[in-house]
Amino acid sequence: MSSFLKKILVATHNKKTSKDAFKYALRLGQKHDAVIYVLHVVDIGFFEQEVRYDLVDSFFMTEKQRMDKAKEETEAFIADNMEPARDAKLEVILKKGKPFVRIIKTAKEKDADIIVIGAHSRHGIPHSITHGFMGSVAEKVFRKSHCPV
Repeated sequence: MSSFLKKILVATHNKKTSKDAFKYALRLGQKHDAVIYVLHVVDIGFFEQEVRYDLVDSFFMTEKQRMDKAKEETEAFIADNMEPARDAKLEVILKKGKPFVRIIKTAKEKDADIIVIGAHSRHGIPHSITHGFMGSVAEKVFRKSHCPV
C-alpha cells in the first residue's frame, strides 16, 4: 500500500511550543516513510517583530548574523528533539520574511502533502485567550494553505 504522505513540512521557531509539532512530524514521517522539511523562518523586519526578550540583542545583529544564529539554533533544536526517529529523512530549510507567508510558499515549492505547525502562540499567553484555538501564524497558515495543516 502506498502512502499519501510523502512530503511533510514542519514549521518551527525553535522554542518549546514547537517541540510537540516537530515530534509529531517525525512520527508521521517515520510511519509514512516521508521526507520531512524542517522550516525555520527568521522575521528580519524590525517593526514587524513581536516584542521579545532577545529584541535588543537582535536589533544590533546583521541579517547574516541572524540567519547564522537561526541555523545554529535550528540544528540544536533538531538534535535535542530527534529521539523518536533518529533515522528520519530531514531537509532543513531557513528562510527570512513573514513566517506565515514563507511557510505557505515553502509548502507549495516543496509540494508538501501536509504542514505540521504548533498551535500555540509564542507570547506565553494561553492561545484560547489570544486567538481561539491557535496562534496567529498557525491560523493564517491554516486558512491560506493549499494542503492540510
